[in-house]
Amino acid sequence: MLFANSRAPIRDLADRLNISIQATHRRMQNLKDEGVIHRYITCLSVEYLHTCRVYVSGRTKIEDYMEIKRVLGKNDMVYVVLVAGEEFLNISFIPREMKDLESISDFVVNDVRIPDPFFSIESQVRFGDTVVNKRYTGPPELSSVDHRIVRALQGDSRKAVEDIADELNLSARTVKRHLDRMIEEGAVEFGLDWNPAYTSGNTSLIMVKVRQSSELGKVRDELFSSFGVSIIFITSFINLVDVLGCYSWTPTVMRQKELVGSMGRIDGVEHTMSKILQDGWVQETWRDRLLAERAGF
Repeated sequence: MLFANSRAPIRDLADRLNISIQATHRRMQNLKDEGVIHRYITCLSVEYLHTCRVYVSGRTKIEDYMEIKRVLGKNDMVYVVLVAGEEFLNISFIPREMKDLESISDFVVNDVRIPDPFFSIESQVRFGDTVVNKRYTGPPELSSVDHRIVRALQGDSRKAVEDIADELNLSARTVKRHLDRMIEEGAVEFGLDWNPAYTSGNTSLIMVKVRQSSELGKVRDELFSSFGVSIIFITSFINLVDVLGCYSWTPTVMRQKELVGSMGRIDGVEHTMSKILQDGWVQETWRDRLLAERAGF
C-alpha cells in the first residue's frame, strides 16, 4: 500500500490524525510489534518509470491457499495482494508498459483462475488533501547516486540520513540534497509492507459508485471531511470515472457496517460495496531488480 510520506515528521501525521505526537509514535511502534507493519519501503515511483498501477479483483477458483500464493509469486509484475473472504483477491500489478495489460489479463484468467476479473487503472491516490502519487517533474534519468540512495532506503524508508551517508560513503548533506530533490520531483514512492490479518480492528476496501450527475472530486472531499478518521486513502481511476476506491479502518465489524451505510448516504453517492480484508502481502517486482541493477548491486 502507498504511504503519504513515511519520512515525513511524526508531527505531520499526528496533526492529520488529530492525536498527540507521542500517541502517534506509540501507535506506529505497536503496529510493528504486533506484526501489522513489516517494513516501511521505498521504491522508484511508477510515475518516474512511466507506468501505472493496475488493480484486478475477483474470486479465484483455486481452493488451495498456498497454491494461490505460489501462482502469484511467479509473476514479477504483482506488487500487493489483498485477500478478503470467499477467495476474493485484490491484486495490484505494476506493468513494465501498457502493452503488458494483455498478459496480465491472461495471467489472471488462466493462472490465478479468476473467470470474471474486474480491472481498474489508478489515476490519483489521496491522503486527505495530499496527492500521494504526484506527477514526476524531474530529469529523464536519475543519477547513480540517486539510485544508490533509494536502494539504501528500500527496506527501511525511515532510515536516518546519517546512516545512509555512512553506508554509501557520502556526506549527510549530499544525501539530504539528493533525497529532498527526488521527493519533491516525485521520483520515489513510499509504501508499507503490512498484513491486515494482524490488525486489532477491521481494514476494508470500499468501492463507492458516484452518480453521473455528481462531481467526483466533491464526493471525495465530502468523504474525507465526514469520515477522515476512518478513511486511510481514496483512489480514483482512469477507466472508472464514476468510482472511488477507499481503504478504511474501524475498530469493530459493526462500526464498519455503520461506516459503509453512512458513506452510502453522502450526497452524490449512488451505492457502495465493501470487503473486509483478511490477509495481504507485498511481493518483489521487476522494478526492485531494476533499482538494484542501476544502484550497482
